[in-house]
Amino acid sequence: MLAVLPALSAQAQQNPGLERAGSLVESYFRTTSVNKRESLAKELAAQKLPFATIEKLVGTPVVPAARLSSGNRQVRFKFLDKVRTGEYTLWVPPGYDPRTRYPLILALHGTGGSGRNYVLNWKDGFGQDYLIAAPSAAPQYGLGGSTYAYRLALAVLADLQRIAHVDTDRVYAGGTSMGAHFAYQLGCHLADRFGAVVSHAGSGHRLVTYKYHSNFLNLGVYAINGRMDRAIPIQLARKGPAALQKLGYDVVFRELAVGHGHCYGEDAGVRDYLAKHRRSRYPKRVVKVVRRVGLESRAYWIRIDKLSRNKYPIGMRLKNRSGQVVEEFDLHREACSVEAQVTGNTVTVKTRHVSRLTLYLNDELVDLNKSVRIVVNGRTRHNKRFDRSIETLLEVCAERESRDLLFSVSVRLRP
Repeated sequence: MLAVLPALSAQAQQNPGLERAGSLVESYFRTTSVNKRESLAKELAAQKLPFATIEKLVGTPVVPAARLSSGNRQVRFKFLDKVRTGEYTLWVPPGYDPRTRYPLILALHGTGGSGRNYVLNWKDGFGQDYLIAAPSAAPQYGLGGSTYAYRLALAVLADLQRIAHVDTDRVYAGGTSMGAHFAYQLGCHLADRFGAVVSHAGSGHRLVTYKYHSNFLNLGVYAINGRMDRAIPIQLARKGPAALQKLGYDVVFRELAVGHGHCYGEDAGVRDYLAKHRRSRYPKRVVKVVRRVGLESRAYWIRIDKLSRNKYPIGMRLKNRSGQVVEEFDLHREACSVEAQVTGNTVTVKTRHVSRLTLYLNDELVDLNKSVRIVVNGRTRHNKRFDRSIETLLEVCAERESRDLLFSVSVRLRP
């Protein structure tokens, strides 16, 4: 194994407590036992190391030193209370070096497709210097907006962070047709996972219909559509980019004289766009719009935990292309939202139809050595100094199955 933090490795030789702390951190993320994690967190705190040192250990996973090969991999995840097995096809660039961080494209196939075939759509234009991971959706579910698709995508990202040296600030969701629809959805609902979204022959119009498009505040979109596309009429395709442009968001919309499909001729433009777009880890302003609490209710440093009473829910029945219902759930009749902004050491929060939420803070957002003022809907709810917590630092990473966003304080609020 190769620890990608040589400075701390050198210190560990002089400080046995540091070496032990590193071992405890890795053990914490390997186990799924709640009791074991609690015990490891307590022992880690007992090492009495500076909090900044523990943060570095948590935020720097050990990555495999062995070479990585292209091929098919399996992942396991929960969906409808059952453990499912999914597959994705991984392309590894020639000369892959585990000491180097690589950008990643999560490549999302269209209806009836597979990751094994779809990975080729991205290989020629990006395969020399990008990792490419193409999930294969089970035929009965597809890569639509179901929880199955989200769980599969997150499982793939988690697996890649375990086996490869991924630049987590340069992870991009890209797809064609139905896969492009899903890329829009991933970017909208899981914006803090990606640096940008690329859509070939897709549409974000439904996100506008449900007023979700405000979620793209900190995420770029590169959309390509054809004027001769009969599957996605150009009038429909224009709605998503137009709504984002109206908000002043970062979007490129390429309208071409082509039909429905992947536009390989745009590879150079997409490469240039992605090269300029990295994920914003801790943006000072966040907007989150949801209609249910679940996978999609978190964004950067806010999490919506409960919505106001929903008297007249919108019943959703997701069907596959055979007409079978694959998932049913309710959406709130109203768009429920949180808008939060950090100015100096003041956090201002505005909510709509949200009854509970959690803020996550760190030293990147505010100065935790000073009092932090939290104002919710015009009322000051806190004006005090918050203590950094090792438990919070570990729990947030475990919950997200990723060690790329670090938060040491959590504040629960009831607007």
